[in-house]
Amino acid sequence: MRVVISTISTKHEELKSLSTSTLINGIDSAAGAGPMLRASVLCDVARVEIRDVARPVIAAHEVLVRVGAVGICGTDAHIFAGHANYNTNERGLPIPLALQPQILGHEIS
Repeated sequence: MRVVISTISTKHEELKSLSTSTLINGIDSAAGAGPMLRASVLCDVARVEIRDVARPVIAAHEVLVRVGAVGICGTDAHIFAGHANYNTNERGLPIPLALQPQILGHEIS
């Protein structure tokens, strides 16, 4: 089973507790058709914007987890500062953040 981690919150919702996360059943028929979500998007070196993004689409055997808090690791900090970029094209060349922004953060609770 694949677990899809959503580090983004709904546009019209405030997080009530940073220590609470909600599990959304993977067989939710509204998956993919729900509201847009807000995310902190790294759109260039040292430039983060809050953007509306599509809710991840999940299959019947998957789950979507609403995250209450997310942190960044050392690798994320290096990507933010422009010292690393692991998002590469088919030839192994880095794709600039300005062309393909990234949503960082996999340290969740």
